[in-house]
Amino acid sequence: MKKKLVIKSFKLSANTNDNISRIIVVGYNTAKVNGRYIEKLGVCSKYGWRSGMFFFLKLSRIGFWLNRGAILKPRISWMIGMFSKRLFKKC
Repeated sequence: MKKKLVIKSFKLSANTNDNISRIIVVGYNTAKVNGRYIEKLGVCSKYGWRSGMFFFLKLSRIGFWLNRGAILKPRISWMIGMFSKRLFKKC
């Protein structure tokens, strides 16, 4: 099976107490999601119960990896879609 680039997220730790709960990375589709990745592209976290999500994305690097042939996982494409919806919201 040929290795393909994938933009995915994984949980930092099961018992984490800090706000950053997920990290967004680019890696190979054959690698387990256990910390092996090529580049860190952002973070995603929830502040608490009934509060919103916070995420930070390096859009220029995401664009670079998409041009290289990386595939977006559905959760990450949802985050980018929400970001663009907020960014280009009409006033």
